[in-house]
Amino acid sequence: VVQAVGYGTSFIPQVGWIVSLIIGLVDKSISLGEPYRDLTNYTDVIQTYNQPIANYKAFKTITTNYDSNGNMPIQNTTTYGYGTTHSEPTSITSVIKNSDTTIPASIAEEKVESLVKYSREYNTTGVTSSVNESYALKLLNDRRYNVPVEIITKKNNLVVSGNYRQFSPNLTEVGLDYITYGLELIAPLSTFTLSSIVSGAVSKSTSYVPLVNYNTYNAKGLVTSFNKYKAPTTQVNYGYNQLLPTSIVMASNASTAKTINYEYDSPLFGIQKTIIPDGTYTTSEYDNLGRLKAVKDLNGNLIRSYNYNFISKIFANVSSDVILQEKSGASFIDKKTLLDNDTYQSTTGSFLNIKVNPPSVVKSIVVSFDNKYVYTTNYTNNANSFVVFGTTGFEPSVLVNGSQKIGTCKVKVQLYSDTDGRGDLIGTKNINFSIY
Repeated sequence: VVQAVGYGTSFIPQVGWIVSLIIGLVDKSISLGEPYRDLTNYTDVIQTYNQPIANYKAFKTITTNYDSNGNMPIQNTTTYGYGTTHSEPTSITSVIKNSDTTIPASIAEEKVESLVKYSREYNTTGVTSSVNESYALKLLNDRRYNVPVEIITKKNNLVVSGNYRQFSPNLTEVGLDYITYGLELIAPLSTFTLSSIVSGAVSKSTSYVPLVNYNTYNAKGLVTSFNKYKAPTTQVNYGYNQLLPTSIVMASNASTAKTINYEYDSPLFGIQKTIIPDGTYTTSEYDNLGRLKAVKDLNGNLIRSYNYNFISKIFANVSSDVILQEKSGASFIDKKTLLDNDTYQSTTGSFLNIKVNPPSVVKSIVVSFDNKYVYTTNYTNNANSFVVFGTTGFEPSVLVNGSQKIGTCKVKVQLYSDTDGRGDLIGTKNINFSIY
């Protein structure tokens, strides 16, 4: 089934459904002790219909995210391109558009594209050498495997990163990594040619450099020896039917080799003891669901713990008045409760301020001015007191030449269930108002 899907066919699930139906009918007949009956002529009972058998591929998805007021949409349009030798997407392009007019046009839209080349796209006809990397691709194609070989990432039509996988040419390691490469770039590239097979050998970009060499594997297909580029070899030893790592030997081919050992307990939820090179160790404890509960040092002292208790979360949109104040002498005087698209005539040279009156469920408040100046305060419901932001009005955030800003101001108030802007966001209010 995997091979058929890799080839881009989709008739197998239909066959599976038909076989299941037949088995179900036969099983029912046997269980009820009824003889086999030919239902060919039961046209009044069995109705035939046509069901299309074809590939269904996604060509475009559009996702739009809005702010809490249903405004400022950010649209992500993703399109998919396909080749002819298989059914996997060979190009995935996302265009992200931000409608916020305060963001410069040069960064309000971004295009990110991934180009993927699969093993089925390499023409391995005529490849005979059993020692080069093209032979490894031939082994994949002979077995009708289809795996990604090269992935290139572009941003705004420029290549910014890339990876290439060279597979093992050994018959017992078909499809296992031999060397992984990455693009080493000084600057983004405007042009790039994907790898291919030319005259029986793989031709790829000279900007690729080796990242990791995978030297050996065990019978389960797990790597037992590898080394990063120009780094000493790391050896991995396995136990438990060769499935779980029991030790990792770093710089195994040098006199400075260091070993980390792992011990497991039953049931095998995870590593029970980790012994580092100096002989000290940590132990891990798990709950009955296999989740990590605690990590302790060799003396049993708790290093860190994890609590999976569930609490009731508050998602209600808690309301809170936002009041505009104007400075009078040494204090601020309430002027009006602000509504969205409000206006206020300010005394020349005066300073304005914002205060919020949240309910007791609120533990902290975050207020931002003009989407860039942020004030955070913790709140304790003390005799329904107000929380005042700033002591000299809007501070320098929206002041122009030492006097209060004239024009449009944006205020965003966010209410949280915990201190310091943490916990659940339980209330929010966005207000645009004009000062004249």
